[in-house]
Amino acid sequence: MKIFIQEIGKNPELLVQMTNMLADLLRDSFNDIFKVYQDNGELVRWESMRIMRYCTSVMIGYLIPNVIMDDQPVDCEKVTHDAVEFLCAGLTPRN
Repeated sequence: MKIFIQEIGKNPELLVQMTNMLADLLRDSFNDIFKVYQDNGELVRWESMRIMRYCTSVMIGYLIPNVIMDDQPVDCEKVTHDAVEFLCAGLTPRN
């Protein structure tokens, strides 16, 4: 790992290549998963990266304010419920 990090420092193109390979791998995996739910009418027919952007944004949207501004412990159960409720409402197809 140390050698790999040193090589990335010398050749930043390695990081770009690795990031692209990881993105392709994740996109292909999520395409297959999302397609099952889309075919069952349980998920909107959007491209996988769009769905992932929304999911990631919601998770980060809950995380950052709690880490930066809140001195109260996070109620993980409530936060999870709120995030799932929002995502289900937004990602459910409208017929």
